[in-house]
Formats: sequence, structure tokens, C-alpha cells
Amino acid sequence: MKLFDTYSLKKWVEENRDDLDRPLMNHKRVWNEDFIVMLFNGRTPQERSDFHINTSPEFFYQIEGEMFCRLIVDGEAQDHIVKEGEMFYIPPHVPHLNRRGDGSIGLVIHQKRAPEALDTMVWYCNSCSTELHRYSYRYTELRENLKTHIRMFLGDEDLRTCKNCGDVFPQSQGFM
Repeated sequence: MKLFDTYSLKKWVEENRDDLDRPLMNHKRVWNEDFIVMLFNGRTPQERSDFHINTSPEFFYQIEGEMFCRLIVDGEAQDHIVKEGEMFYIPPHVPHLNRRGDGSIGLVIHQKRAPEALDTMVWYCNSCSTELHRYSYRYTELRENLKTHIRMFLGDEDLRTCKNCGDVFPQSQGFM
């Protein structure tokens, strides 16, 4: 069994709170063993539109600021604001979209994915909520996974065109 040293969450928060040059979705992976533990200290694009579906549950603790989370449960959108000091749990296989503002610092814990498990990204029509596109991939590095697949979706008008109502998802919505 591999044992680890302790990790000072408080020290990390203090050292990273005022980092004004941080990129969007700035995060640090603290552990990547049975659990994937990440700390986030950066905003996400407020027009972010990609929902994620993970095969493992996710646990959130909002250290500072707020996080907006939209879930799709039984085909219906549910919006949640996770405030400073609050915890939030998302079961496996629930589509979710998280947005963080400036000053948001949060802790996220995932179970390590099974070797054959795939994470999924989904986009929904802004007009009628029909699923527009779904892409499954092996989780490796968060920012690169997102950037690659978001750009692919936004760059393809056919993928962005709703087969139900004909609405075209804006190419500018959610760019990273």
C-alpha cells in the first residue's frame, strides 16, 4: 500500500487565492489514486454549455465563493447554487454543468474511473432541450479533454443544429 503525506488545503488556498494570472478552469490535482482529488481556484466561462456525465459520483466542497450547478434529472433541469462552506453530491450518470465565478475556490473528489469507463460530454438545444451531441472519452487531463471536445462541437454547425426544432446552437457559446 502506498501512503501519502498530508496536504495543507489551507496553505494552498492562501497561496493561490490572489493569483490573477491563472487560466480559466485553473485546478491542481492533489491525488490520483483510488480517489481523484482536485482543487479549483478559477472561474469557468459563464457561457459554458457542456454538460458532463461521469461514471463515478462527485463530491464538492465550496471553500470560497459560489458554484452554479445545473443538473438534468429525469429530463428536467435543476439549478443549484453551492455557497461558501456548503457541500454538494452528484450521483454517477447525472448530466451536470458547473460554473464558477472569480474568487471561487472549491474541492472536488471523484472516484477513480474503472479502466473501461468513459466520461461523456453532452450539449442540449437552448430552445427545446433536445440533446444535440454526445461525446464519450477516456478521462485523462480535465482542461485538455474539455478544450478539444468543446472546440470540435462548436466548430461543426451540423452538430449544433437541433434535429427537433432546427435551432442552431451559437458557436460563441461555451468557447474555451
